[in-house]
Amino acid sequence: MSVAKDLIGGSWFMHEKEPWQVKRVETVVCGTHSHSKTKLHVKNLFGGGEKVLVFGHQDPVELVDIFKKGASVISKLKEKVQIMDGQSYETFDAELSKELFEELNEGDNVTFVDFNGRIIVLDKRARA
Repeated sequence: MSVAKDLIGGSWFMHEKEPWQVKRVETVVCGTHSHSKTKLHVKNLFGGGEKVLVFGHQDPVELVDIFKKGASVISKLKEKVQIMDGQSYETFDAELSKELFEELNEGDNVTFVDFNGRIIVLDKRARA
């Protein structure tokens, strides 16, 4: 466990049983007695755009480790893709945004995350 004021840009933490990435941290003054709080601009791992959360400086937050991996697209399914991990050669059915689905083709390299058994493709990698 950590506290909200210790979060920095790029940190991942759990909020409402979902993983969130901190994009920007601000300290804001609010209330009649000028109490300060930690204002976090965050993005959910599973999509849904950015959001602003406000915590007390000492509010506990659960940090999580998110590891990005590389893979190749094997095939495109209905709104999902099948990918092969570049290290272990395991295959997975992965979720992704509609925009990214349109952009991908078989053989493309992608970055993905495996979070509690849920596989999400984050982006398309440039060819080397």
